[in-house]
Amino acid sequence: MGFLDKAKEAANQALATAQQAAQQGQAKVSAYQQSRADGDHLYRELGETFYDEQRRGGDHQSVVAALAAVDQFLANQAGQATGSAPTAPGAPTPPPAPGQATPFAQPSPPPAAPPAPPAPDSNYN
Repeated sequence: MGFLDKAKEAANQALATAQQAAQQGQAKVSAYQQSRADGDHLYRELGETFYDEQRRGGDHQSVVAALAAVDQFLANQAGQATGSAPTAPGAPTPPPAPGQATPFAQPSPPPAAPPAPPAPDSNYN
């Protein structure tokens, strides 16, 4: 096999690898866009049900259900980010790991102030 044949074969292999990487990248982008659209829909639904409850006398249970759907979505997103399996729909959302923030978590209190320096000894005046 001549030099040009080897170069052509290497170029074809590089092209195939680049095309495969581009397809994988496009699949990831599509999955991200779909996930974002799903999240946007859930947040909008939560906002609408909350508004209905507050201003139109809507059912509180609808707000609870919409909030549970958002919690489930966020848990699934966190599971995908860490590589763990998503939870089943309707399953209770597990508590966050220690040190992880939740969407509605209160900030931790500031650290305690350092102790005051000792008072000067009056015997040395």
